[in-house]
Amino acid sequence: MKKVLHAVAGIFAALTLSISAEAQLANGSIAPDFTLTDLDGNSHTLYDYLNDGYTVFIDFSATWCAPCWSYHNSGALEDLYTEHGPAGMANVDMNTTDDVMVFFIEGDPATTIGNLNGVNDGNTPTQGNWVAGTPYPIINDDNIAAAYAIGYWPTIYKICPNRILSEAGQENTGNHYASVDDCPIASQPTDASVLSYTGDIITCDEAEVRINIQNMGLTTLTSATIEVTGDATLSYNWSGSLDTYEIAEIVVGDVTVTDVTNIEVSIVAAGDANASNNGVDGTIYPAADATTHIRVVIGTDNWPEENTWEITNEMGNVVASGGPYAGQALSTITEDRWVPSTGCYNFTFYDLFGDGLYGSQWGSINGSITVTAIDGGGATYNTLMSYNGSYNFFGLLAGFESTSVVGVEEVQAVAGVQIYPNPATDVATVTYGLGEASKVTLTVYNMLGEVVVAEDFGTQGAGNYNYILDLGAENAGIYFVNLTANDRVITKKVTLTK
Repeated sequence: MKKVLHAVAGIFAALTLSISAEAQLANGSIAPDFTLTDLDGNSHTLYDYLNDGYTVFIDFSATWCAPCWSYHNSGALEDLYTEHGPAGMANVDMNTTDDVMVFFIEGDPATTIGNLNGVNDGNTPTQGNWVAGTPYPIINDDNIAAAYAIGYWPTIYKICPNRILSEAGQENTGNHYASVDDCPIASQPTDASVLSYTGDIITCDEAEVRINIQNMGLTTLTSATIEVTGDATLSYNWSGSLDTYEIAEIVVGDVTVTDVTNIEVSIVAAGDANASNNGVDGTIYPAADATTHIRVVIGTDNWPEENTWEITNEMGNVVASGGPYAGQALSTITEDRWVPSTGCYNFTFYDLFGDGLYGSQWGSINGSITVTAIDGGGATYNTLMSYNGSYNFFGLLAGFESTSVVGVEEVQAVAGVQIYPNPATDVATVTYGLGEASKVTLTVYNMLGEVVVAEDFGTQGAGNYNYILDLGAENAGIYFVNLTANDRVITKKVTLTK
């Protein structure tokens, strides 16, 4: 079976898909659970609150962030908690509903407890005293912000009791509380639901059909039948044990795809009292035809340090990559790569901030991305991706199948680049192999595009190498390791935790 992609958020162009791509969690995502300790030493587990029927609002902010401070001082979340928060934790005399929980999470790894208390410690600035007058729990934790892939401050999330997350925005108290009514609540003994289609959506031959199911009933769900209808048919009898709001991913089976295939996946459970949440639609696309020669043309916006791309094979291994492009704002970059053989591949383009190359919304100009397969004469064989900078994204993906070998590149300069452990706390090992004698450099960038490590190894002979990467002096966060050998660049991402 050949697969190219396993999840998707939406489709914007033929065989070009917008994906979360390990960045800001998209609306409709399942919120990661956490157990965290607040500044007063109290422990809080997210799913415990959700199981008790609370809708949870989380304010991810940074102490130096002026818009965060402005929203914090608006009192919107303070009033939401005071009027609707858990009885016994807020002002009981004013508590009216007891169905909302609020957290403030300071997620910037560079900030301190002192910053939260209004102390400018000479390392990181603060807008003021965030603790004074705040009735809801304040948590200082870098890892949870990373788990939620926060791309900008403030980010205000609403999490419904069924674990589904959406971005709530900097709304007033009334609008926040009105949105609680949008959360589905378990109210019937049996209510089996389908949350989302998580299976393959681009494939070279067969696609694996998968869905997330959820028990929205008040009793334990132990069995159901999953049916696939439309351009392909499947049936699967599921058995297990899901308590209220619990979620399971179900592999339904494989379907053969030769053309655009539209399917509906539904769940049938005995005594199900609610049919409105029983199905989800999915579309599976055949991979675009390509050669082994891939050309990437990027028209950068004003923030090219946010951009990287990679090509991965069927096993998920990176076979080619590019970026970030710090210092190359508003320029055209053309990069040619050769995949190592015929087969199925993904091309994914990333934007760390989540605004794609939509520069005009910030008073600049839009960027662009064109990815093509090149034939033996140097002409365009097929267009795999075309983006004109007119919408936001964290990731764009195009799947393709290289069916013919064109212009085989010289011996692969660098391959097998790996970083371990990943995530790392201070030190990681970078391993790589050289297929020929190569001039090798290693550069590490932070999320702002700043160089934090730069090594020139000179010319190294063919063979395998290890390099000890010391990031002990850096803050927790995401870093990009660019290894260059004879002008061929491999980019790897490493997450640093403290």
